[in-house]
Amino acid sequence: GMTVAADGVGDHATWDALATLGCDSAQGHFVARPMVPGAIVPWMAQTQRTTSNA
Repeated sequence: GMTVAADGVGDHATWDALATLGCDSAQGHFVARPMVPGAIVPWMAQTQRTTSNA
């Protein structure tokens, strides 16, 4: 019943391991590098298009 979020995901191996363990969401440099606030909305739109086409 709990939602799990991982922080500090830095590589594909960690991303895969977390997915295998059932992690619900993640953040870190593997997901996206730090960005200025104005870049977040376009990045999210692009990411949604990319992941929905996967």
